[in-house]
Amino acid sequence: MVRWMKMTFVELEARLVLHEIWQRSRGTEGARFEGFGLDLSGVDLSGRDLRGIALPGGLNFDGADLSYCNLSSSFIGDGSLKGAQLDGADLSRANLNNSSLEGASMRGARLNTTDLNGTNLARADLTGADFRDADLLGADLRGANAERIFLEGARVTAAKLGGINLRDATAWEDISLESGDWIDVGVDGVIERIQGANAVRAWFKAHV
Repeated sequence: MVRWMKMTFVELEARLVLHEIWQRSRGTEGARFEGFGLDLSGVDLSGRDLRGIALPGGLNFDGADLSYCNLSSSFIGDGSLKGAQLDGADLSRANLNNSSLEGASMRGARLNTTDLNGTNLARADLTGADFRDADLLGADLRGANAERIFLEGARVTAAKLGGINLRDATAWEDISLESGDWIDVGVDGVIERIQGANAVRAWFKAHV
């Protein structure tokens, strides 16, 4: 069980200032924001430059406001971001594998080339998000609102898509699939596999 380490506002702000200096100086000054098991639940970091933060294994961002943050190339795998606000955030090339973003708001977020392997996006609002070349292997998107998302090159093998809203999704024809790949479209805990590249594309076509 993870033991969270709560940071005061003063401590957090000091670490963020050093990280922003580190970014601007390309690593020659300041200090990268790194840590394990940090409790940053409910914090307001909207619009901040958090590129390249490294907070693996147990980060708690539940309910945080990260809207319009730059989190590109960050490492926050195995973290908890349940109900977080990530509208307009840049998460491109970030590592979010096995994290939970259940119920998060990610409208218009950039997730191109993002590692979402095993990530929980159930019931998240993904309206207009960019998933180009994202790795969604085994990700849980059940019940997510994914209207107008962009899927070119996204890997969806073994993803759980039951109850997802894909209305007006674009570039779904160009998702990354091999002949034996499959998705799970079951609901209420029932597994319902769609297997084979052609069958998966046919399912997408019927649901956009």
